[in-house]
Amino acid sequence: MNSKSSIQWKTSWPWELDLLKAMEVLFEKNPDLLNYLFDKKEVRLRLTPDRLIEESYSLRCEQRLLIRIALDLWNGTGAVAFCSLIDHLDNDSLQCVLNTLRLLGTRRTSPYHPQIKAHRRPDTAWADALRTF
Repeated sequence: MNSKSSIQWKTSWPWELDLLKAMEVLFEKNPDLLNYLFDKKEVRLRLTPDRLIEESYSLRCEQRLLIRIALDLWNGTGAVAFCSLIDHLDNDSLQCVLNTLRLLGTRRTSPYHPQIKAHRRPDTAWADALRTF
């Protein structure tokens, strides 16, 4: 995997760029995971979430968990248990996760902000519907 991100999305919402910046913080120790996760030109995942998780089994345990955390942040499909963060991340990676959450929590353009949520892309709408149950 290439260690430098080559993601250059043609068109995107401001919150999508904020989320990409947050992913860069999340993957600070593993920058190659950004290219693993996202399409380089379009605002979308490189593969379906299930396929990304399946393919991640060739990665280290900590990298697999970071991929699932990123999927949770992107569209709620990572299914990460909070205890997994403590059990499987080293201190530096855990700090990256906390910095990512802090960054997203301070952004008014977060996809979880009520004003933005109504404008989410259709490919993530189903994840929002699941959260209502």
